[in-house]
Amino acid sequence: MITPSIKDALLNKMVEGDTFRKSFDLGQLAEELGLHSEALDALLRYFEELDLCRVQRFLGGRFDVMLDIKAHDMSLHGGFVAQEEHLRNSLKKLELELESLRPSLPERAARISGIVADIGTVLSLFLPFK
Repeated sequence: MITPSIKDALLNKMVEGDTFRKSFDLGQLAEELGLHSEALDALLRYFEELDLCRVQRFLGGRFDVMLDIKAHDMSLHGGFVAQEEHLRNSLKKLELELESLRPSLPERAARISGIVADIGTVLSLFLPFK
């Protein structure tokens, strides 16, 4: 399973140093990160979709990464783990606020609390913690 921690390990590897263009070997980097080459390639495509980088692939498993400043910003702000923790904390805060409304609006607060709990459950399927 590709977790936020694994995404952060790749992100941190890509942003280390002071250059925006880096060359890697797919097999070697996959081994360093404890991933299969296919999973690493999928992560690279995902990072491209997020506009964190552009990847140029070459025959033989080499590839170049041209980083966007967004990749550095994301890393500096805690990466994918911090993003997930922020989402979870926001949902917990919303749930607590709804609980405080329960005495004044019992029916409505209970319904909204149920919806928030369902959202949290669904998100936990898509956002495994660390």
